[in-house]
Amino acid sequence: MRGDGDDGGPVSPALRVVGLAAGCVLTAGATAGVLLTDDPQLLRLAVLAAAWAFVVAALLAARRAAPDGPGATELTRLAELQRAAAEREAAVTEQLRHEVAARQADDVRRPAEEPLRAEVAALRAQLSALGGELAHVAELRREVARLVELRGEVAEVAGLRGHLAELAGLRQDLAELAGSRRDLAEFAGLREDLAELRADVGRLSAGPAVEPVAPGTPSPHPGPAAEVAVGARPPAPPPPRRPQPVLPPVEARPPRRPPLPAVPVPAAQRPLAPRLRPPVPAPAAAVPAAAPGDRGPTPSSGARRRRRYREDGESDDVLARVLGRD
Repeated sequence: MRGDGDDGGPVSPALRVVGLAAGCVLTAGATAGVLLTDDPQLLRLAVLAAAWAFVVAALLAARRAAPDGPGATELTRLAELQRAAAEREAAVTEQLRHEVAARQADDVRRPAEEPLRAEVAALRAQLSALGGELAHVAELRREVARLVELRGEVAEVAGLRGHLAELAGLRQDLAELAGSRRDLAEFAGLREDLAELRADVGRLSAGPAVEPVAPGTPSPHPGPAAEVAVGARPPAPPPPRRPQPVLPPVEARPPRRPPLPAVPVPAAQRPLAPRLRPPVPAPAAAVPAAAPGDRGPTPSSGARRRRRYREDGESDDVLARVLGRD
């Protein structure tokens, strides 16, 4: 179908016949020359004749006679209708193509959407689980902070070990203070003994001491009280001296024992007083026997204690310490 762009002029039928005949002659001559001769010049002329015959035929075929009258208008209207139909067909084809592409996309998308939806649901579940894990992580952080605080407290407890050692030293000091309390109690007793001793010394310096006589068994026959002569008690012999041990020779000495651990010595030590013998009373004269109901003067506690020491044959260490301190 020719369009409106064909601007070639009309060609007469006689010219068309002449042109076709000339083209046929040239074509036949070129074919005969190619088949019958070997001369290069003739072959070239045959090729040129064939080419010009083709050109003439093409020109004649392109320039057809234009329609005249109402036929031309009908052809133009038919051409426009065909063009509009072709455009509508192209539009419908394009629309159908788009619809088919959309359907194919839907068909491809639907089977792919189901696993995607399942994956999205799984991802949502994982996100919710991650939220719970994040809450656990926050709790773990708080626990780690508590552990750090506990480490600090453990370090402080480790530092308290020194304080425990100081407390042990304080306990030892308290034990020493308890010993000092006992020493103070003994010192108070020594003061009492010293007061009694001073009273006894005052009585001895004032006159001879009279020792009470234990009451005897009363006689069945009453009679005058008999006079009993009480002799002075001889002074107690000095305590025997212990013999000094003879040291063995150096070669025969046994091996030394390992030294004992040092014992803490209290800060304040009591001075050692020399042991002194108590004064012996002077010999007394004959003392009349006391009546059964008369027990005589009651001796003081210090005198009783000294008498007990003399009877037991022991030295009066308390008196010696007191005299040594005075």
